[in-house]
Amino acid sequence: MAADAVTATGEHLQMVQKPSYRVALATYLGIKRLWSLLSSRFRKTLIRLESRGNLSMPQDGHDARAVANEILKLAHEAGRQLTPMQIIKLVYFAHGWCLAVLRRPLIREQVQAWQYGPVVREVYWAFSRFGRQPITGFAQDAFGAPYRASLRADEQGLLEAVVQGYSHLHAWELSDLTHLPGTPWSETIRKGGHRPAISDPLMQDYFAKALKASHGRATA
Repeated sequence: MAADAVTATGEHLQMVQKPSYRVALATYLGIKRLWSLLSSRFRKTLIRLESRGNLSMPQDGHDARAVANEILKLAHEAGRQLTPMQIIKLVYFAHGWCLAVLRRPLIREQVQAWQYGPVVREVYWAFSRFGRQPITGFAQDAFGAPYRASLRADEQGLLEAVVQGYSHLHAWELSDLTHLPGTPWSETIRKGGHRPAISDPLMQDYFAKALKASHGRATA
């Protein structure tokens, strides 16, 4: 029995030392961290949307600046102000959850892996004039009109959940969440290149794993 225990322990140590196991463990711990900051209400909302969403409706996504404007409006209604860094991260989280929950893209623009996290370039430039200060105006087109999106009911519900679940977090807390081991940003940035694109399949897989991990917690 003792010899068997030693053998088993040795095999376990060899497994733990494998790079693939360390990556898997880091990803698991990262997902746990992601959920530890989110409320039970948020988790339940995502699961409800997943069960009710119309998954048969393909879509190329909305203009990311229009989605950002809707998030700003919802945050304002909740009595919260957002900085450019926060809105950039909330658009990313909304897109990731939409890919996982509704299984279609929320935005049509590319998400890129910048030095300090995932960024939609168009959203960055739309709000860059505010610097680090709270945003006091909507993203506008060349004619000065705010970007608008015709959101479906399930997309609207998802944005409401994202604002409720994330908008109270500081910009650097949101950034830290995107930097966790195994996240789409960390997996993309380590491959090198100048602001490489973070693929939708990679985001969908990561957020789907997080959603699956949440099912047990949502019923607790």
